[in-house]
Amino acid sequence: MKNIVVIDKGTGATTEQAFGNVALNGTSIVKVPISPNSVQSMQQSGKNLVITLKSGGTVTIQNFFVADSDGELNQLVLEENDGTLLLGSYSSPYSGFTFSEIGTVQELMAATAAGSTTPDWVVWGLSLLGVGAAAAIISDSNGGSGGGGGGGDADSTPPGAPTGLSFNETGAVLSGRGESGSAVTVKDAGGRVIGTGTVGTDGNFQVNLNTPQTNGETVEVTLTDPSGNVSAPGEITAGDSTAPAAATDLSVSPDGTTVSGKGEPNTTVTIKDANGNVIGTGTVGADGTFAVTLNTPQTNGESLSATLTDAAGNVSAPASVDAGDSTAPAAPTDLSVSADGTTVTGKGEPNTTVTIKDADGNVMGTGTVGTDGNFAVVLTTPHINGESLSATLTDAASNVSAPASVDAGDSTAPAAATDLSVSTDGTTVSGKGDANTTVTIKDADGNVIGTGTVGTDGNFVVTLNTPKTQGEILTTTLADTAGNESAPANVNAHNNTGGPDVTAPDAPTDLAVGADGTTVTGKGEPNTTVTIKDADGNVIGTGTVGPYGNFEAVLTTPKSTAKPSPRR
Repeated sequence: MKNIVVIDKGTGATTEQAFGNVALNGTSIVKVPISPNSVQSMQQSGKNLVITLKSGGTVTIQNFFVADSDGELNQLVLEENDGTLLLGSYSSPYSGFTFSEIGTVQELMAATAAGSTTPDWVVWGLSLLGVGAAAAIISDSNGGSGGGGGGGDADSTPPGAPTGLSFNETGAVLSGRGESGSAVTVKDAGGRVIGTGTVGTDGNFQVNLNTPQTNGETVEVTLTDPSGNVSAPGEITAGDSTAPAAATDLSVSPDGTTVSGKGEPNTTVTIKDANGNVIGTGTVGADGTFAVTLNTPQTNGESLSATLTDAAGNVSAPASVDAGDSTAPAAPTDLSVSADGTTVTGKGEPNTTVTIKDADGNVMGTGTVGTDGNFAVVLTTPHINGESLSATLTDAASNVSAPASVDAGDSTAPAAATDLSVSTDGTTVSGKGDANTTVTIKDADGNVIGTGTVGTDGNFVVTLNTPKTQGEILTTTLADTAGNESAPANVNAHNNTGGPDVTAPDAPTDLAVGADGTTVTGKGEPNTTVTIKDADGNVIGTGTVGPYGNFEAVLTTPKSTAKPSPRR
């Protein structure tokens, strides 16, 4: 937006100020650089004129409706985008302003050349347009050569453009050389006056700037001599010692391949990982946005930083952003189950959650991997029978590792075999037991006479290496894969010899009288009859040896000190 220009009607002095509210101190002409088409309304508010723009902004000209002692009023001029000036005529609060065209700078200059005198409007119009030659025109028109009246020639030669322009280190002072006595005017790229001064008698000048120039700004310097002649502009570009502002609105794409954000246009973007390694570079576009492709996707919650570097090498403060985490932890390793089956230990990604499940998917225990990468999870139910367990790790982003398996130790012996029987021909022993256990058949002397395996249905049939047909006692045990062996179970072979069984059972063993003297316990050949007698040969109790070789006989008369003589 151009500056607002104010010309004092009494002195012809021209001043400029940034677009905004204006306070008048004397009768003036005010040029506002807006088109009538952009005006919503113009209203009198007391002594002030309030211009409301269609964009919603306002410009207030204070004291506009104050006349001087001669009744002279302030006047309003609007400027179209092409530089055409429009003079406002105010009739009443109800009728408001009407505008008529003054002309362009070319038209005003032509009017000056055509007339022997210069109307005030031409002079003011040139000033409003920034030509800066009003004083020369006034001189030509009032005392020029047209009337032959004498007076010296006016100075119409502008000073040369300023030279030797330079900024001090802070960008707050502009120095240069020019025509002695000339007024120095410094404007920024937007046409705003940021400093004024005067060229000294030695041809040098120094101008203090109201805004230090430290970011590569280009400024324009002109010299105006006492006759109002304005030099051609001199230009200088300030050094750039101002770092860009830090990048904003940083984000990492879901697949971790791109970092996007906003920053100073045309600066170089540098993306680094937490170790300071550069993993991507790019450039901020003219619209202030950027998207930098990373050389390694970041998908595990990594912390990244972005800096912006301008053309002068100034680097912004870093801005941080965390990548999303879509990477599951590696499966746990070094799994083991404690000997008592109560704890699962292992290793994994620190700070992840450990979940232990049984073969049916039931959660048996949870815990956390320590910062050293180790964990120990207590199980809700001890596992001591070779059960298969699985362990998974879950990170803070809920990514779950692949499962890792471990088998509990097996310290539980199988149950003893049941439903034992010997085939009629004495060649096989059949029965039931824990699936997949090994069956061992032994004779009365402890010799292995057959082995086999319990099927998945819990049944087994073992072929004997020597048929047993004389009522022999056979012992069966079951052993699991961990080597745990069941209690023995006995079975008698059939007696197929056709004659009587003439082989007496072995004597009973492990005899004991109960504490209350009412029972006698011991071991012997299964299914044999136990007979208990006292010292006089009287039968005082009987019983039967069970299928597993144990018996308990109840005495008819308690004998706490009896020495039984059992018979079978």
